[in-house]
Formats: sequence, C-alpha cells, structure tokens
Amino acid sequence: MSLLPRFLRTNLRIKAGMFLLALLLWFLVVSGKTYEQIIETPLVVTGLKTGRVLASPLPPTARVRYHGTGRELLQMIYLTKPHLQVDLATINQHYLYRLRPDMVMIPGGGMASAVEIVAPETLQVFLDEQLILTVPVQARVEAELAPGYTISRIESRPSRVTVTGPRRAVEGLRQLRTVTAHLGSLRRNDEVRLEVQKPEVFGVTVAPQQVTVAVKVEKIAERVLTGLPVRVAGRFAGQQAIVEPAMVDLKVTGAAGALNELTAADLDVFVDLADFEPARSGLIKVKAATESPLEVVQITPPSVRLILRR
Repeated sequence: MSLLPRFLRTNLRIKAGMFLLALLLWFLVVSGKTYEQIIETPLVVTGLKTGRVLASPLPPTARVRYHGTGRELLQMIYLTKPHLQVDLATINQHYLYRLRPDMVMIPGGGMASAVEIVAPETLQVFLDEQLILTVPVQARVEAELAPGYTISRIESRPSRVTVTGPRRAVEGLRQLRTVTAHLGSLRRNDEVRLEVQKPEVFGVTVAPQQVTVAVKVEKIAERVLTGLPVRVAGRFAGQQAIVEPAMVDLKVTGAAGALNELTAADLDVFVDLADFEPARSGLIKVKAATESPLEVVQITPPSVRLILRR
C-alpha cells in the first residue's frame, strides 16, 4: 500500500518536473538580488625583487566584504575565486602594508566588487637577501649490532644538500642532520632513505629533502702493530726529553677492513710532558690515538722512562 496520496501518484514525472522548474525560477529570482558577503580571500605576493625573499610569514588569506548579486557571490565562492594582490615591487626590507579593496582581483568580469578589507587591515612585511648554501649532511643511525660486528662507515648520498632562504636564517648553518634511523640487529650492510631535518625557520628550503644512507657493517678483528716510535709532546725549558724504550707495540681492534688498511702513519703514539711527575718513578704513561671506529686496547709497555738532558 503506497503512503503517497493518490493525486501525487498520478503523473508523477510531470509534477516532479514542475517542482524543479519552480525551484529553478525561485533560484534565478533570489540569485539576481544584490547582497553583501564576507569571503576568505587568498593573498598573492607579486613583484618581489630578484634576490629578495620574505623573512617572516604573511597570513594566507584576508577577510574581504563583497557586494554583488547572489549569483556572482556564489560564483566567487565556488568557481572563479578572487585574490588580494600584494605588490612588493617597491619594498627592500621592511614596510607596513595597508590593504585596500582596490587590491582585490575578481576574475570573470561582472558587477561584483570588494567594498571593505575586514581583517587584517595592515601587513608587516619583512624582506631579506636570499642566500643559497651547500652544507654537509650528518646521517644519524641507531642499530643493535649482532655480537662480533661493528659499523665501519656511514655515508649519505648525496653527502651535501642545498639550503635556500633568508640570509639571517641560513648564513650560520654549518651542517644539517637526518632524522634518526632505528635499525635492528645488523650482520650485513644496509641502506635506508632518511629525511633531512630542515631548520625550523620561515622561508628555508632544503634540496633534496631526502638522502640515501648506506651503513657498512663488518666483523670485529684485532691487530698488533710493533715497533711504533713514541713522540714527546710538550717541552721543559732548556731541557731535551727522550724516552726509553723509544718504541712500543699496540693492539688495535675494530672493523676488519679498516684494520687491514691501518698503517703506522695512521696512529699517533706519544707521551705528554704535562703528565710527568718526577717525584714518583720517573715513568710516564704512553698514549695513542687513532680514527674511529678503531680502538687501541693495549699498549706494551704501558709506560716508558722519561730522561731529561740539558
């Protein structure tokens, strides 16, 4: 049993068409009347001089009051959207920019017009010189290494990125870092794409935004280097310092590949005269330095006798 009255069930298509026609006529009448409407209007910056950039953000939109027919206002909201043009052609550094209705560009012609800038009424415009720098990227990796393995090298490709932005925001940069990669238990080489952390300053861009980070994993090995000369660091006025014995042996651990390439020239073996306490035994501790990821784990002998001669 139908819930519609009988007079509605007959000639349903004709009646539906008449209803839609009446609705269209009503819309044409209403949309032809004039109204005022506030519309969020995008700001568009034009005329920036070559080599100048915005040093602080501008609001993305302004609230503008428009006058026009309902049809024109609907068209501006959903189709041919207007914009407020901010011309910076005559500005070098700082300017208090007053917004006016005549700065609003309404495409498509028609009689609609902007009658008032509701908010903001003014813009604080700050410009700076554009600076482009190329800086190195430091890749950050955290990994749980399997027993007996170590990371011998971490490389990013590319190794440098281009930073562009206002001079005051960019000129102090020396390097950028990636986000941290958390890797599982590693036994072999791995690669990961990481985002470069951009400075949290307005107007700064980084290219490329991501780099490929290669992590080289090697087995840990050890190597003994013998007969390495001991250097004396520092001096006593009017005295010559020598050590006995003049040579020592080092045990070094680290990545097998790096150990195979290690030479005596890569190691700095020395005693520091600032450590010498003659009142004790006349002995002074031997120190050794090498580049990471290698580590000196044993020096034989660990101390040598220091002899001072005039």
